[in-house]
Amino acid sequence: MKKGFLKFVFCLIAILPLNYCIADEIKYPIDLNEEKCLSIAYSTADMRKCTYDAMNSWFKEIDKYLALLKKTLPKEKIDTLEISQKRWKEYQLAEFDAINALIHNKGGTIYTVIANSNKNEIIKKRALDLKYYYEENK
Repeated sequence: MKKGFLKFVFCLIAILPLNYCIADEIKYPIDLNEEKCLSIAYSTADMRKCTYDAMNSWFKEIDKYLALLKKTLPKEKIDTLEISQKRWKEYQLAEFDAINALIHNKGGTIYTVIANSNKNEIIKKRALDLKYYYEENK
C-alpha cells in the first residue's frame, strides 16, 4: 500500500512518465492471458511457452501501433519514429544478449523462465510507449 501511494504521489508531481505510472495499475489482456497460462503450467517448458506467447503478442502490438502512427503522423515525424524504432530494436537485441549472458546461461531451467520474463517486459514497455504516442497524436 505504501509503495503504491508513493508512486501515485511521484506521478502527480511528474517525476515519473505517465505511461509508467499507469502501466503497473492496468492488467492488459496479454498479461491476463499469460497469467492464466502460467497458472496451469506444469513445467518450465510450459512456463516458457506462456511467456513466448505473450512476447509474440506484445510484438504484434508494437507492429499495430507503428502502423497506426504511420497513418497518423506527418512525414517528418514518421522519419523520427522510424529512426527511434531502429534504435530501439538495437537496444532490444543488446538487452537480450545481456539477459542471455547474465541470467539465461546460469544453468537450470528456471533461469530461462526468468530471462524470458525480463525480455517480455522490454517488449511490453515498447508496445505501451507506442500505444501512448498514438493516443497522444491521433
